[in-house]
Amino acid sequence: IDALVAASAGVGNPPAPTSGPAATTTTISAPSTTYGSGATATVTVGSSAGTPTGSVSLAVDGRSAVSASLSSGQAQFTVTGRSVGSHSLSATYASQGNFAASSHGGILQVTSGSSTSGSSSPTSLLISAPPVTFPSSALVTVTVNSSAGTPTGIVSLSLDGGAPLTASLSGGRAQFTLSNPSRGTHTVNATYPAQQNFGSSGDSGILQVNSGSSTSGSSSPTGLLISAPPVTFPSSALVTVTVNSNAGTPTGIVSLSVDGGAPLTASLSGGRAQFTLSNPSRGTHTVNATYPAQQNFGSSGDSGILQVN
Repeated sequence: IDALVAASAGVGNPPAPTSGPAATTTTISAPSTTYGSGATATVTVGSSAGTPTGSVSLAVDGRSAVSASLSSGQAQFTVTGRSVGSHSLSATYASQGNFAASSHGGILQVTSGSSTSGSSSPTSLLISAPPVTFPSSALVTVTVNSSAGTPTGIVSLSLDGGAPLTASLSGGRAQFTLSNPSRGTHTVNATYPAQQNFGSSGDSGILQVNSGSSTSGSSSPTGLLISAPPVTFPSSALVTVTVNSNAGTPTGIVSLSVDGGAPLTASLSGGRAQFTLSNPSRGTHTVNATYPAQQNFGSSGDSGILQVN
């Protein structure tokens, strides 16, 4: 279960009077942690005009932010339930009292590891995710090993941080079929919880979905292109999706998702659709667009990068 819990509260020292909002700086300290353990991220807000007060917020991997009160200019957040790999952190201090707004981005690194519960035997987990061509389904194999025997029970798999799928192990292995993942590079995370006499373990990997277009019946092939100019935090971003075909101008709807989140949909006009993304967090975001087969036009998809500086 993903959980982001604010772990501190309090009020800092009153700032010295100023003639206007004083500039602030926000920094994040997030020491690396081992999979299965909680991590503590400390956000510090400083100013030459005194100790900032109020609250600060922290978002992990672009998800909903959690707020905590500053105490002597600092707030701590406990981050749990994160998969192996690098996770983006974004801290924001809104203008409060006599202090101006500031923000900062950082990285939380979760390293591979195995854990035991009581006298459970350690396990290790491996993901195999061969590349596929859009719009094919992908087959991901998860293998759990232990020197104490063949692990049994269930294992879970998530794609791009989405809702996990579960499957039963057979001979220490489980397979997951992912239906028509969008083009681009996807992160797959697998978790084996402690079961029977075996300890928990986890791993992360990459699923690459290569370019391709498809047709449905006598539908005409289409091509899809994403345009996502970089923006500066905390501005909104404008992403344009264009669908082309030699047979004419495609019509209907197109969908867009950011970092594997819930897709947005928009209607094509002249073969184009635009999406406004409100205040995306700092860092590099993956955008995936899909045009499903509609009318006489076949499906297509594309992926791109949105950079928020």
